[in-house]
Amino acid sequence: MLFQYALVFLQFGGIIFFFLTGSLVSESFLSMALIVISVINGVWALLSMNLKTLTALPELRKQASLVTTGPYRFVRHPMYTSVILLLSGMMINDYSLFRLLVLIVIIIVLNLKIKIEEKQLKIRFPEYTDYILKTKKLLPFIY
Repeated sequence: MLFQYALVFLQFGGIIFFFLTGSLVSESFLSMALIVISVINGVWALLSMNLKTLTALPELRKQASLVTTGPYRFVRHPMYTSVILLLSGMMINDYSLFRLLVLIVIIIVLNLKIKIEEKQLKIRFPEYTDYILKTKKLLPFIY
């Protein structure tokens, strides 16, 4: 459980770092496009799931259900996709090597959280194995 808390700390610490070290106003079209897509995707993911089961920890709540609609039709972890898109847009806007390294750490952290979550999802929902075969992890058609 301590490992899971460490992952959440690193995830949110990295997100806060991005907001504290860069401009909140985008200066490039690509940066703005990634941020807008991130927000739309994140809101769509939230609206598609049962918010009572939402948790930052990589664990399933007792009342969790398997969601395969909305953005979950295309990727298994659209909220993590939103985080990556948001921070990528912010990094493009205010690039530094250190920000790139923080983004890489966050991507690794999110993949570790996914590994923990998916192990639990496979146990709780036998149909999750079929769902994995039909959808990508974070990026539609790619990964």
